[in-house]
Amino acid sequence: MPLASDSAFQLAWRSARDGAALVWPALRGLWAPLLLFHGVAFAFAQAVGVTQERVLAQKSEDLFALGSLVAAQLLFSFLWTSAYLVVIGRSLTARLEARVDPGWRESLREAWSQTLIETLRAWASVLRWALALILPGGYVFAKLAWSPFVAALDPAYASGKVDALERSRELTVGRWWWVSLAVAVLGAAAPEVVGILVQGSDDRLTTNPVGVLLGEGLTAVLTLVWFAWAFSAFRALSARAAIPRA
Repeated sequence: MPLASDSAFQLAWRSARDGAALVWPALRGLWAPLLLFHGVAFAFAQAVGVTQERVLAQKSEDLFALGSLVAAQLLFSFLWTSAYLVVIGRSLTARLEARVDPGWRESLREAWSQTLIETLRAWASVLRWALALILPGGYVFAKLAWSPFVAALDPAYASGKVDALERSRELTVGRWWWVSLAVAVLGAAAPEVVGILVQGSDDRLTTNPVGVLLGEGLTAVLTLVWFAWAFSAFRALSARAAIPRA
C-alpha cells in the first residue's frame, strides 16, 4: 500500500518489488495468452521483414510499399499493445482482487476498443507537442503515459466518471520524470536491446533460428517483467491519488 509521504523513488521501488512478485504467477497462469500474443507479434515481424527485403531488392525502390509497411507496423503496434494491456492487466487485477478472471475474449470485448482510442488520443497529443519541440513532447508523453491503463483498468473510466488523459495527468503530478524513465526506457529499450544482443544483426528465422528464437523468448519475458512493474506502478499511483492530503 503506497503512503502519502512516499517519494517518487520509494513508490517506484515498491512498484518494482510488487511487480516482480507477479511475474512467475503470470507466466504460470497466463502462458497461453502470452504465447499467443508473442507468437502473433513474431509472425508479423518475420512477414514484414521478408516483404521489406523483397521491396529493397528491387532496382527501383517502391516508396509506397515501404510507407505501407511502416504504417502497417505502427497500426499493429497500437493494436498489439492495447490488447496486451487489456488481457494481461485485467487478468492480473482479477487475481489480486480474488475475482474470477474474465477471460481474454470478454476482456477484449469490454475494453480493447476504448483502450486503443485512448492510446491514439495520447499519442496525438504527444505528436502535436513533439512537432514544436522535442522536450515538450517528451514531457507530454510522460504525463499521458497512463492513459491506456486508465481506459483498460480503471472502473471510474468504465463508468464514465473520468477522462483517461486527464486522469493520467492527475496520477503523474510531480512524478513525471520516473514515469518517463519507466515507460520509455524499460518498456521499449531494454527488451529490444537484449533481443539485438542475443540475435545480432540477423533477425530472420530461416538464417538464424537459434539466435532469433532465443532473442524472442528473452524479449517476451522482459516485456512481461516491465508490464508487471508498470501495472503495479499504476495501481500504486491510483491508490496514492486517492489518499486524502493533510
